[in-house]
Amino acid sequence: MAKYETYIPTDTAVTLKEMAETLVFNGGTGIDTTNPVGSTLFKKEANIRWGSCRKPVRNQNDFLDRNTEWWKTPDGLCGMSVPSVGGGAIGSIPSLASYYDGAMNGWEYLLPRGVTSSYREPMRWGDFLGYYAIATPIVRGYSCPTSVTNVGSTTPYVMMSLPIGEEGKQLQWKDFDRFKDCFFGVLIKSTSDAIFQTASNTLGAGGVEIALQPNRLAEGSYTVYPVVSTIASSTPTKEDVQGTFYTIPYASVTEMTVTGLQLSIEVFGRKESGGTVKMWFRVTNTSSRSQTLSGNYVYLRYKDKDVGDILDVNEVSRSIPTLTVAAYSTLTYTYETNSNLIFSNIPTLLFNNCKVWVTLSSGTYKNGVEPLYDINIGDK
Repeated sequence: MAKYETYIPTDTAVTLKEMAETLVFNGGTGIDTTNPVGSTLFKKEANIRWGSCRKPVRNQNDFLDRNTEWWKTPDGLCGMSVPSVGGGAIGSIPSLASYYDGAMNGWEYLLPRGVTSSYREPMRWGDFLGYYAIATPIVRGYSCPTSVTNVGSTTPYVMMSLPIGEEGKQLQWKDFDRFKDCFFGVLIKSTSDAIFQTASNTLGAGGVEIALQPNRLAEGSYTVYPVVSTIASSTPTKEDVQGTFYTIPYASVTEMTVTGLQLSIEVFGRKESGGTVKMWFRVTNTSSRSQTLSGNYVYLRYKDKDVGDILDVNEVSRSIPTLTVAAYSTLTYTYETNSNLIFSNIPTLLFNNCKVWVTLSSGTYKNGVEPLYDINIGDK
């Protein structure tokens, strides 16, 4: 068992053997822990966790000032190489797609290679002081919807989840001088349309979710490209704005479908003697997918009132159950099987001047009609 299983301290004398044991304990191979050779600690097989703040980095100096943030490296990339499209327009973002493999997505940890006539990258054992052996990548999870609708009030999100680890040990976006003032963004592109949008806050301030606005998109198939962006656009833009864009590890390019719910409502009402109004309605779904509608209501109101107005005395609002309308079909909801569509003992003034309404999906769809005495209305 390694003396330092999770963290190599910065304020204690640590031997080469203890460093080797820590790496092997956490999955490193090709290292002799009995009589370790220093150079083997700087190989890919050593399984150095690049998500650790402190780890071996490329720097031409033989010694580094350990009282500084030396591990951030002069280029602000914390020892990493990251693919980018520099100084381009958002239309250049798809050129990064070839790097997206669902894992590192082109990110590479640049281990020191030693000193030769071609480069000077000393292998400093001191770079392991403060090494966080259980560090994880800076992106722990990524989610992007594969289907959204361009109508209604639902807000879909593209999100990254961040690693759990001790600050100053576990690498975070805010530790990257190159990225801390940049933004998490997405290009949503079809063959004929594209929008670009970012999180509201910088990565350094925890901006890791984007509230999409699919009502800006026409129905169709789109590809969603996640990037780190030097420009901000929390409101979707179709302008080909200029910026520098980087890939994101453990994110993925996603295919997304934008659909319209394509629902229509027909409402029917009939007045009967004794101050009774009976109603029914049809919901027609012309889209290619089933629709489940919740937050549904029926109303009996004065005919000069809108369905969203505050209810007057004697006006009625009733909830009705969740409805599911299959693709390319019509659902009829009638008073003959649903008594909540029957309004009885209505005061004369309201009875003579009433209108019945239906609202579905929390008010996304609505329609109303003035009930008549004619019995031949619609088809129940």
